[in-house]
Amino acid sequence: MTTARIPAAMLVSLLLTVILAVIGLALSPAPPAAAHAALSRSEPADGGMVATAPASARLTFSEPVAPLVLRLLGPDGATQELSGASLEGDTLVVPLPPMAAEGTYVLSYRVVSQDGHPVGGSLVYAVGDAPPDPTAAQLRPAADPAREAAVWASRAALTAGILFGVGGALFLAFAGGPPLPPARRVVGGALGLAAVAAPFAIALQGLDALGLPLSALPQGATLAAGLASPYTLTVAGAVLAAGLAAVSLAAPSLVMRRLTGLIALAVLAFAVSLSGHASTAPPEAITHRAVSVHVAAAAVWIGALVPLALLLAAGASETATRALASFSRIVPWAVVALALTGGFLAAVQVRTPAALWETAYGRVLLAKLALVAAMLALAAVNRWRLTKPALAGDVAARRRLVRVIAVEAVLAVAVVGTLSLWRFTPPPRALAAAAAAPVEVHIHTDAGMATLTLTPGRAGPLAVEIALATADFGALPAKEVRATFANEAAGIEPIRRPATEADGVWRIDGLTLPVAGVWTVRLDVLVSDFETLRLDGAVTLAP
Repeated sequence: MTTARIPAAMLVSLLLTVILAVIGLALSPAPPAAAHAALSRSEPADGGMVATAPASARLTFSEPVAPLVLRLLGPDGATQELSGASLEGDTLVVPLPPMAAEGTYVLSYRVVSQDGHPVGGSLVYAVGDAPPDPTAAQLRPAADPAREAAVWASRAALTAGILFGVGGALFLAFAGGPPLPPARRVVGGALGLAAVAAPFAIALQGLDALGLPLSALPQGATLAAGLASPYTLTVAGAVLAAGLAAVSLAAPSLVMRRLTGLIALAVLAFAVSLSGHASTAPPEAITHRAVSVHVAAAAVWIGALVPLALLLAAGASETATRALASFSRIVPWAVVALALTGGFLAAVQVRTPAALWETAYGRVLLAKLALVAAMLALAAVNRWRLTKPALAGDVAARRRLVRVIAVEAVLAVAVVGTLSLWRFTPPPRALAAAAAAPVEVHIHTDAGMATLTLTPGRAGPLAVEIALATADFGALPAKEVRATFANEAAGIEPIRRPATEADGVWRIDGLTLPVAGVWTVRLDVLVSDFETLRLDGAVTLAP
């Protein structure tokens, strides 16, 4: 068999460049920890009321974000595109146009978080003395099944191609001897699939980030948004790994094939850790590297399946026997690494057993675990019942082994398709962080103002802090503060609590607001024996 030859100088130059890049990447610090971004609080508050139209909106997220699309829908039904947003720490400050009309406004936002995933939502508030129109919530952007299906397909194709391709090239390099044409073609096809899927994955990432339909895919803004995402670093690394794996397939010497195959695996492992839920979870120094080990182990196991089956199906050759023996020795260690890192990452992301069936992320994880368990069961059959007789020359055992490995490969594809659904399911870790975040409500009048911070910002037991100020932001001395919380829609009578002062901040402890939704808030501030300031507002609590 003839193999494509690459000029030695070019190959050595490429190898030296990649080795230096891999060393630099390996020595670089892990990215900072970040959860899947979630809105923690806003000004104006979602579901709240303000006396006059604000000059800007402040959206505070659980981590820094970058704005993608901002729109404001007014009471007259007209929509305005907003620009000029700036970031102050974790708070996105959005300038609002002058608005004179009273009524319900919907601020629609779409931002991208540090883990590369777009986050969208809407903030509904009212200007004037009437609460927001609850039907305005219907104006929130709906999901686009066609776009989501395309995003899922591109990610699944890229992941499957790169795992089967890089892992397959590495397996063939260490199987010894020149790779047989069928195995070489299949592995090359997997690498080609990854190369074709890569640009679509980036463009669809931009499409998803902007919340646009599939018809907008050819637009330049779509590709620009995709290229600006951290996910692009992962895709670029995957393409580099695919190129190195292709070099491994065509390299003229066994040493070159093995060296480039190992470097391809290292590049792939690091690239996948540059974006996604798990790699940005604290403790980042561990999770970042756990993702790399997890992906490398998966590629070693999954990538070996199809080439091994093809080698065995070709007949009882020395190469096939040696490949089966190597697979039997190495893959159990990969499975152990896969299980240890997978268990650690699942514990970090899921946090509690109940989240496995109560959240979409947990249910996807359960489906993935079920498929992996089926693969492990088949692997056990291979190892303990079929491998030894196949190595001894039993033709029937070899044929059964080929069939079982083929089923394993099909299950591996199903695993890749399942885990690609995680793009649309924020992990319980992020949901818990968002639920624990406080919510704030600002109440303004000509006589004074107050900022209430409720922690956590969800229904149930919570603590309240109240900061008072004059209309010109000076200190507002008070002799007594009482708060009243009411939720007429839920049929709950007003809940009244006195506040206690410490270091200039008034606090209410032991308060329980039992249901989610919009609660009206009234503060009665006794300024003097003859003057009481009343402040009215609203706050929205998450479930």
